[in-house]
Amino acid sequence: MTLRETFIKYLEHRVADGRPVFASHDMGDARMWVMYKSGKMCLQDTLSRIWRECRETGTVEVRDAKLPNSREGRWFIRKINS
Repeated sequence: MTLRETFIKYLEHRVADGRPVFASHDMGDARMWVMYKSGKMCLQDTLSRIWRECRETGTVEVRDAKLPNSREGRWFIRKINS
């Protein structure tokens, strides 16, 4: 399983767990989960790139959920097309 596939499984797990909002600070948790499940080392930058690619290609459909007066990126995961 590739890092991309494992990251998508992480997003599916979050949504199933009732946490459909993904924020940029969640990337650290995603990294630990992906490394645990895949047994592969990865950088947060790698997962950030995968996350951006998933949004741009429509693999993950999101809606902006940014909080007022916050610089942090937040997205509501609407649908995962895996």
